[in-house]
Amino acid sequence: MELLDVLVRSGLFRNVSPENTEKIIEETGIKVKEYKSGETLVKSGSFVKDCGIITWGEARVGKSGVLKQGDVFGIDNAASGAVNIFDIVTDNGCTCAYINYGKLLKCSAKGTAGYQRVTENMLRLVSEDGIAMKERLSALTKSNLREKLLEYFNIQSILHGGNVLSLGMSRYEIASYLCVDRCSLSRELTKLKNEGIIETDKQKIILKHKHR
Repeated sequence: MELLDVLVRSGLFRNVSPENTEKIIEETGIKVKEYKSGETLVKSGSFVKDCGIITWGEARVGKSGVLKQGDVFGIDNAASGAVNIFDIVTDNGCTCAYINYGKLLKCSAKGTAGYQRVTENMLRLVSEDGIAMKERLSALTKSNLREKLLEYFNIQSILHGGNVLSLGMSRYEIASYLCVDRCSLSRELTKLKNEGIIETDKQKIILKHKHR
């Protein structure tokens, strides 16, 4: 997939026309870098000046976060000037497009529609990341695995607007998200199912009793 096709599908260029996206690429001088397996995109402790977009492959943020094609990273650090906390590493190789935050703001001062939309998208992405962090912390701060799982399910039920939850994650990914052992997670899910609190269907969870 060509760079323009990936960018127009990314959160940073959401609702920006291909023509305006191509113009922004030219004016800001977006740079593309290829990484081999095991290479680090961003080191912990470093200062970030660019917003990154995964254009091919995947990268891992710390121990549990995953960046896939079209995902954006680095906006919060570039905007705040705060040091990056986690290593971002690719296990199997990836390609990333970088757009300089300062240059983007400078070009945005022109006030054209494409840049205005990109600025709005940056604010939305940072807000979404903050909300996602609050959701995760709400589950992680629970005292035991059962409470973490039930809190996670309750949050998902609110987001989905019902009790049938299409999680979109494997059990391994849920275990990583909750910072628990996968085998322990499977055992607890079985207990919750046997107690009639949930039903399971592949990646779907039916929450029969909300827990608050």
